[in-house]
Amino acid sequence: MTGKGMRAGAGILSGLFAFLSNILNHIVPFILKAVAVIAIIMMSMMFIGLIFGWSMMWPFASHFISGPRMFSVLGMMNIFFAGLIPLVFVLFFVARMYNGTRLPKTIAAGLGGLWLLNMASGAMIGVNTARQFNNQGQVQRTLFEGDLKSDVLQIELGESRDRPNMSTFFGEAWLDDGKIIHPGVRVVIEESKDDMFHIIQNNNSNGESTRQAKVNAQNIGVVARLDGNDLFVNNFIELDKSEKIRNQESSIIVAVPLGKKIKIGDQVHVEAQRDDDSWDLNGQTWTMSKNGLIHPDIDVKNNKLGNVQTTPSPSGQVTKSKEAVQEVKERVIDIKNEEK
Repeated sequence: MTGKGMRAGAGILSGLFAFLSNILNHIVPFILKAVAVIAIIMMSMMFIGLIFGWSMMWPFASHFISGPRMFSVLGMMNIFFAGLIPLVFVLFFVARMYNGTRLPKTIAAGLGGLWLLNMASGAMIGVNTARQFNNQGQVQRTLFEGDLKSDVLQIELGESRDRPNMSTFFGEAWLDDGKIIHPGVRVVIEESKDDMFHIIQNNNSNGESTRQAKVNAQNIGVVARLDGNDLFVNNFIELDKSEKIRNQESSIIVAVPLGKKIKIGDQVHVEAQRDDDSWDLNGQTWTMSKNGLIHPDIDVKNNKLGNVQTTPSPSGQVTKSKEAVQEVKERVIDIKNEEK
């Protein structure tokens, strides 16, 4: 009787294992095929992304990769195959899961060698390009120095170019008729060291050497012009078709004599010496003082004293504040007398 029970139990277990095996034989291939389909969809999306990103980079390649145009073409091909070949290997791995398709060994070896060759070539071009950013150079160009017909210098937006959508890449630069356009030109207001206005264009760039960096900076065109008492500042810099993108940037430094004034237009990006960053400099007329830019009406009314440097000592803070208040009051009297 015990033997019959054991045989019955073994039969039940055998049937259960056969049932589970039958289910797994149907479910596992289904799961593998579902995973393969999902993987193929993801691979297709990655391939589309590779093509899209590569096509977006292509117009900028000759302006970024060092060397002649042939190097930029080679570098772009390196990037393409370095990304494509791994996708091919993964695709055939998924195909093997789906229906057992295998990539021939000779083709696999050829693709592997081609991938290593592209990686080596791309690394050489990448290192050579990276060296072009090792040093920084600065070049200053004096646009104006002297007296104006008026005590007020008006700063307004000059030529303007807005960034188009879906056409930017390195540092938000874009191409316009083959030329490189960099957005953003800052206007920096500081105190003049004498009794004259000084307007200076400050250009910066990177290069393989300091000398080359300065040459790159020198090639940045003029971004501002003075017409009477009006200073017009462009909101972009433009590089020639033959130039390379090397972190070029430009700013306009305006040195204002003590007691002279500037009026800043609404669309001008200005940086000036004021501790209170909450005040918007645009659309107002400011007077240069020993403590930076002040606005007599606003600063006196709101007890904002411009860029006042205080010491940790409470008595020192009071003294500095009194001096600044007195200076503002004197400027208010001077302005009222000038208006009369």
